[in-house]
This record gives sequence, structure tokens and C-alpha cells, in this order.
Amino acid sequence: MKYPYEEKLKNEAEKFLAIVRDSGYSGRIIPDSYREYSVKVAVSKYQDFIGYILIYYSPKRNAFPINFQELRDGNCVSLLENCWQSRGNPKSTEWEAYVDGSYINRKVGYGVVLIKKKKLEHEWYGNVPTEFRHSRQVGGELYAVQKVVEWCQKENIPEITIYFDYLGIQKWATGEWRTNLLLTSNYAEFIRNSGIRIYWRKVKSHSGNHWNQRADELAKKGAG
Repeated sequence: MKYPYEEKLKNEAEKFLAIVRDSGYSGRIIPDSYREYSVKVAVSKYQDFIGYILIYYSPKRNAFPINFQELRDGNCVSLLENCWQSRGNPKSTEWEAYVDGSYINRKVGYGVVLIKKKKLEHEWYGNVPTEFRHSRQVGGELYAVQKVVEWCQKENIPEITIYFDYLGIQKWATGEWRTNLLLTSNYAEFIRNSGIRIYWRKVKSHSGNHWNQRADELAKKGAG
């Protein structure tokens, strides 16, 4: 018996596993694990089995949440989460943006570093509108993404890679996290209806990434 969403689940699992293998792990789909809305993937590291990952499909949100609870090695979660976020992404796009937000003395700022072919093109920063402020630095980061997308629309840039350090920036946009606030629901709707293809890349904050640090500096200037 073939389930209605089996092909969708298989495609996402295969994209994920291709990146997992590039990262030094191995994995395979468990054929008899398909259910109407889920499939199970077995993952190993250096031939040592480390557990299962459950991939779900939500037709209502057209999203693919993922569950790591059946992994034996919790230290692998961060790397595998990055593999999942990167599935299907190209090696690079012509345009890239680093975004960040900052909250200082009850003021919220945003920062954007815009890069074309690995060279700095623009930097933007400033104070965010009132509706973004109650979420502090997260509101700043959401606003920064919105500014990038609006710029893409204006300049007819069809796709861009956006680097961010708070996971919700991607998860709300893709429907993997519920948008319980008006701010996040408006943000998710705007991104989904923007017509711009976004490749999401999470970076660890304050980890020495040059452009991420620069976006942080700009966001602090915006808040100040």
C-alpha cells in the first residue's frame, strides 16, 4: 500500500540524506516505516548506529517538521539539524545576506550585510517599527529579513541566501513552527507570498563568523 504523501516524504528524506553523507555520516530510509504523514530514517556515524530520525509532513502548512527524539547520541543533533535546514540548497547563490537584531535600553535595531559574489555590496541598519519591538532582538532580525526581501523584490533578484542566528527566522517562514503572534504570522505570510526564493542558512551567534559579527555590530548601531 502506497500512502498519499509517500513520494513527498521520500524526496525530502533523500535530499536530507545526501547532505548527511557529505558530512561524514550515513543513513537510509526504513522502507516499512512509511505512514500517511511520516517516515523514519536510520542514521549512523563511522558505521556506528546512532538512532532514528522521524520526518513528518503537514499538508495544511506544506511543511516538514523533524523529530530527533530517537537519536542515541544527542551531540549529533545540532549537525543533523543543519543538514536538514540545508537540504536542497545550492552550494551558493549570487546574492547573500547576513541579518541580525539587537535590543539595547528598550530600543530595537536591525542590521543587514548584503553580499554579491562574496564581495560586500551594501550595509543597512536602523531602528525597527513599533510592531517589531515587543519581541526585542528577534523582532529586529525579522525586520532585517523583511528589508532584504523587499530589496530583492525592488531589484528583481529572484533568489538569495540568508544567514541568520535565531532558528525561528527560518522555522516561522517555512511553517515548521506555529506562528502564535500577529508579528510572526504577518512575517510568515509576507515571506511565503514574496515571490523570492530564499535559501536559509543558520550560523552560530558570536562564533567568529565575520559577516555575522558585522550584522550584529550594525544591529547594535541601529538600536543605539
